[in-house]
Amino acid sequence: MALLLEASLVGLAISHDRDLSLRAFQSVLACILAYCSLVDIPDSAYIERGFAFPGVCGFAAMLLA
Repeated sequence: MALLLEASLVGLAISHDRDLSLRAFQSVLACILAYCSLVDIPDSAYIERGFAFPGVCGFAAMLLA
């Protein structure tokens, strides 16, 4: 993760398109935070329920649309 974060910072520093690089950097940070939060959960039942609820809500929204 440290190498990925360092590469993102280097890309942000030398990029010609700052807006695009900043959005990509924010996406990398969000992915790292999501990974760390999922890895720290000791019981996998929380993860299953955490992914099932948004999936059911998304499916219901698609049916209603």
